[in-house]
Amino acid sequence: MRNYSMTHIQTPTAVNLQLRAYFVQVYRMMSFGLVVSALCAWLAAHPPVIGWLYSSNAEGYLTLSYVGWAVLLAPFILVFNLRSAVRTNNPTAATITFYLFSTLMGLSLSSIFLTYAPGTIFSTFLICAIMFASLSIYGQTTQRDLSSWGSILGMGVWGLLIALLVNMFLQKPAFDYAISLIGVAIFTGLVAYDTQRIRQLYNESPASALRSTAITAALILYLDFINLFLFLLRLIRQKD
Repeated sequence: MRNYSMTHIQTPTAVNLQLRAYFVQVYRMMSFGLVVSALCAWLAAHPPVIGWLYSSNAEGYLTLSYVGWAVLLAPFILVFNLRSAVRTNNPTAATITFYLFSTLMGLSLSSIFLTYAPGTIFSTFLICAIMFASLSIYGQTTQRDLSSWGSILGMGVWGLLIALLVNMFLQKPAFDYAISLIGVAIFTGLVAYDTQRIRQLYNESPASALRSTAITAALILYLDFINLFLFLLRLIRQKD
């Protein structure tokens, strides 16, 4: 007669608790990354940091300095470093890279404090947080398979990037408003889709790699939140 120890039996309740603990870890890391970015963005909007990141051109408009361009582009390099740390299952290096990424993103986002009133930024952040929480809960709990959304949303992101580049030259307010609306719609879908994808990633990952994959998941949701927030801000600017 076989003796099944209780430590080797995973009941549905135990699995659900483990998954919930995993998502708590992901949300905690993502939230702390957002706090780091918000503080860095606010601090960078004040002297002397603002003088390092921006300089005035001949017309009196602020443009990125060499340091500002370095801060703007550095996060793209860090994403590759983070992926490498996750691939080699080095959670310590991945965690440090994630928070360094959050710091640089915050510095690059400091321009929003030069464009919008603090009250507008705060209210938009609250709206974005409520939307994000609702959509992420939906993506985590729905029984509907959202995998078919992936290719559509991916093409939508590339379309957004092209539209933003085109409108840099056209400067059409109506086109900009349409881009903002579409951007909100795309990243609304991505929050739900990516949350479900993270749940699947948890199911497919060995226990030894869960700390590393949690950092990847936090980065994915962090980027979804930031982009949704920025497109909501653009919509408010158009309405004003």
